[in-house]
Amino acid sequence: MKYLSYFFVLFLFYSCYYQNNNSEINTPIIKRDSSYHYFLNKYSFPKITHNKSSNISRFNHLLHSSTLENPSRIKVQFYGQSIIEGLNYKNIINELNLLFPSVIFEIKFNPIGGFTAPNLKRTAPHDLYYEYADLVVFHAYTENKTEDLDTLFYQLKTNSTSEVLVLNHHYAYFQNPEKAQQRTEQDNIQSNQIKGLVNKYNYELLDIRKYWKTFIELNDSLTVKSLIKDHLHPNEKGNSFIEYCIVEKLKQKVNYNSKNSGITIQKTEKVLTNNHEFVYNFKGNRIDINIESISDSSELLFFIDEMLPSQHKNAYLIQRPSSCFEFYWPGIRRVTYNSEILPIEELWEVKLFNFNRNTKSFDFSLYGTKTGQDGHGNSHENFISNSKRIKFEKEDFMIFKSESVSGKKTPENFKFYFIVKPLFYDSYKLKGKNEIRIIQGINNSTHSLTIKVKKGKVNLHSIKVYNPSIY
Repeated sequence: MKYLSYFFVLFLFYSCYYQNNNSEINTPIIKRDSSYHYFLNKYSFPKITHNKSSNISRFNHLLHSSTLENPSRIKVQFYGQSIIEGLNYKNIINELNLLFPSVIFEIKFNPIGGFTAPNLKRTAPHDLYYEYADLVVFHAYTENKTEDLDTLFYQLKTNSTSEVLVLNHHYAYFQNPEKAQQRTEQDNIQSNQIKGLVNKYNYELLDIRKYWKTFIELNDSLTVKSLIKDHLHPNEKGNSFIEYCIVEKLKQKVNYNSKNSGITIQKTEKVLTNNHEFVYNFKGNRIDINIESISDSSELLFFIDEMLPSQHKNAYLIQRPSSCFEFYWPGIRRVTYNSEILPIEELWEVKLFNFNRNTKSFDFSLYGTKTGQDGHGNSHENFISNSKRIKFEKEDFMIFKSESVSGKKTPENFKFYFIVKPLFYDSYKLKGKNEIRIIQGINNSTHSLTIKVKKGKVNLHSIKVYNPSIY
């Protein structure tokens, strides 16, 4: 009965989690969207310019070098807030697939509408840095402060080799001239701040603000209002225009500089037999191998710095917690695992009760499927669990903030979930050719990889090392 309960909770978690963390793997070519292509054929468009020394050159190289015999596998993540959330990413990927039909795309679409940079800075360790997308398409409002977006960009740059296409702000619409002028000035300031941060971290800017204005100037029938559905959010036309700009920016061929990619691939073609041990020294925070079993089946053991990967505390991920009551914001923005304790792959449940809406507080309990009951807390206080594994900061709870937007009260005994998952393999059984991420998330420094063949015979074709750097 105990195990049935565990798997039932696990099912509920994944149902909640994946409803709000949409992804598609190996996206096939989809049919042309008739409304999108009607839009493309109806208007005049500005030319989207591209610097030949682009900061998304690795992504661009993967697009243009892909062939049917050797297709590129490209992971694209769409992240940010409601402007990204409003896009139909299938239009973008479909257009790229029509131009580059051999490319196999993996898509992660997980923006959080309403989450400006200060909020995204808190959630990004759960749902951005570890994804290691080849390209991140990003937009967020900064609330006129650059510190939060600066922190997010810095952490992304130092934890991942992802290239990033950053959108600045389109023009908002207000009928009141004074409000319109204030918003225009505010968005001008923020867009310039974004440009400065993009240059600081060698990301790539898509100047939506400039192209939005030019698009209106080129078409007499268009105004700012005709591209907006409220004061801020683009309507179907506005979203289609942003999608067009992204496609045009991404498809143009640029010069590729592999030295700045942060990724090195070492060809090895090393045959390893039963009880054979292979050692490889590297500098980075992630290492993958391309390996093939020559015998019917083989079994491998891995060691990083003479320890099993599972013994490295940083090689675990806490995924984004599931949603608030009938609203898509996560129940809490950030969950922290005690860095002094070795994590456990585990599902966690947070149960809320004793709501007091006068004081804006509630009590909660924490339960882990392996740890068991792990303490009680109150939303007005920072929390450390009884096992010392899990930490919450009181400011990160989103329950009452979500209620103020959704208008729906969270019921007593409402539960949200999060899961701790491994980013490694201690061992691997393989048949045929395999690409294996051995470990990810370790300190970005010098390490040694040891591969031991426990059974069978393999050909180690290549080793891929990820070494993020701010420079």
